[in-house]
Amino acid sequence: MQTIHRYSVKKSASSKHSALFQDGKPLNLKIEGEVLEGQFETKEGNILIWLTDDSPFEEGLHVYLIDKHHNIIDSLEAGSIFSTGILKFIKTTPNSINFTFFLNESSYELIIEGKSTFRILLPTGWKYKKFLKSHQLTIHETHQEKNHA
Repeated sequence: MQTIHRYSVKKSASSKHSALFQDGKPLNLKIEGEVLEGQFETKEGNILIWLTDDSPFEEGLHVYLIDKHHNIIDSLEAGSIFSTGILKFIKTTPNSINFTFFLNESSYELIIEGKSTFRILLPTGWKYKKFLKSHQLTIHETHQEKNHA
């Protein structure tokens, strides 16, 4: 997976959605989130877009997998009431990204599966935007090592 810098977002004044732009040109996509935190291209040419809500007290994270024709393949979100989130990317591989978000001792691995499968279970605080469908994205929780001095 490769980091790219071709996409941008613009918050709509009249709704909770933002418009997605590629190289300054608007796409026909409305997505949730206000701040574009990361964008990656997969070896298949799909795009992984990461956005946050820009809220210091109840931060939300929105992740979209978008195909070459700008259709949303899959999407999920994370958030919790009165929870602060700071997104930090740790490591990328050809089909996954390790990252932290919630201010706890957990890190996460987002995996892009090659085939869509019916999935329900995600770590606490995570959910699919479209619940009853098959998904290519999945999240696994891992725990960070504590540094003891």
